[in-house]
Amino acid sequence: MTEFREFYRPGDNCTTPLVDVHTWLIHTSELTISVLGLVLNCIVSLLTHRAAPIPYAQRRQLCGLSLNYALISAIQLSRNIFLLFSLHEPCLPETNTATCKLQEFPLLFCYIHGGILACIISTQMKKKYKESKRPVPYTWMCSIWQTLTAVLCIAFTLVFTAFDNEDGETRRMEQCSILLAIHDYQMVFILITLLILLHAIAVVYISLYVHTHQIGVDKKTILSFCVRDVVIVETVAWQLALLISGFAVAYRTIWQNTCAECVYLTLELFFVFIPILISFAHPILLIWFVFPIRDSTVRLFPWMAAILPEYALVPPPAPKKKISSRKHRRAAKKEQEKTTKFLEVTPAQV
Repeated sequence: MTEFREFYRPGDNCTTPLVDVHTWLIHTSELTISVLGLVLNCIVSLLTHRAAPIPYAQRRQLCGLSLNYALISAIQLSRNIFLLFSLHEPCLPETNTATCKLQEFPLLFCYIHGGILACIISTQMKKKYKESKRPVPYTWMCSIWQTLTAVLCIAFTLVFTAFDNEDGETRRMEQCSILLAIHDYQMVFILITLLILLHAIAVVYISLYVHTHQIGVDKKTILSFCVRDVVIVETVAWQLALLISGFAVAYRTIWQNTCAECVYLTLELFFVFIPILISFAHPILLIWFVFPIRDSTVRLFPWMAAILPEYALVPPPAPKKKISSRKHRRAAKKEQEKTTKFLEVTPAQV
């Protein structure tokens, strides 16, 4: 580590991040998980096309959510490739709040878009859609409502980035975070609260629906149970990441002279690293819990049958056979004769 410190020149206002081993470890881990998340989400989006008998409308939203996580992985992949190639330089490129928000704009859009898609998927469980046993054509996977949802998310993202006052503060590229680039901290807390509410509404709505429809073994009810398990696991991870990120921003707001590196490290771990883990785990959760997607996976990759758990749906009880009126009368007459013969009393002989 001593040769790395030679890059540091006290006369210059820059330090090399090579001194920090955790910087290399974090960005290398993010790079690896981003590659895996990008590949898996692209594969599971293709598997969802053939996930019969899920209706077309629900397949569109599930594919949209998978592609949203794939975009998160792609953004973080490009970011970490740039950082790992530039970490050997004594001075990293510096950025101000405007360029930092421009860099983080796609990531913030994906966070908001993913939360809204989770709410839409939860509310779709209540609607009645016609089941489809055919693959969805690729030209049908983008609807007008999905386009309007994306436009709405872009508008929300612009509210939190474009209309914020600039403070002119510069920092290293590796310390660029949207939660620190926004000058108005009240807007930061509104952003974190919005993301928390979106995921909370999704899990509460689908949990209430499943609780009120526990009786029944139809395919719609089974799909609701499967999607609920996926939403709950992802929501717990999102809530943990957002709450700790909010605590870090509040700590920096209240105590100005605090450990800046600690705040950057906390935001990198919980606002960036955990969402990358969620994007990596999302396709695995879909294949593991959602039975139609699991069947589609086994049909395309037969060797996955040895890894995935087997399942069998409990069939409904068979209806009792109806006895015809004539047979019913004969059976009732025989039963009556047995009863009278049993109750017959023989008179005593004198």
